[in-house]
Amino acid sequence: MAGIPVAALGLLMYLGLIGLLAARRIGPARLRGEPGPLGPWVFALAASGALYSLYLTYLEFFVIEAVCAWCLASAGVVTAIAVLAAPDLRAQGGAAASGLGGRPSVSSRRGEPRAQAGRGGEPLE
Repeated sequence: MAGIPVAALGLLMYLGLIGLLAARRIGPARLRGEPGPLGPWVFALAASGALYSLYLTYLEFFVIEAVCAWCLASAGVVTAIAVLAAPDLRAQGGAAASGLGGRPSVSSRRGEPRAQAGRGGEPLE
């Protein structure tokens, strides 16, 4: 891929995941007790890595006809990370939190937005 070794791409992906997870764990949103916006990014990076690993695994079996145990292990690890990060999409509000759009919640009366409660039950502003 553009002269970049596949191993370097994998290393960059794993370093990116480590950075995102570290920022998510010790970032300002976490210190305030909020979920923070990084969950969907972790999922997106891990899912991208899993899809690319799937493509490389196809090449291993059907084009190169040689299987790399380390490559298969990496594919399994990144797929597991993507699966484990998937619930973060729901916890963050799904598509709306990931910047993919989404509809605001609307009450059944007169189309007014629902009042959402924050910590302690007080309405959010």
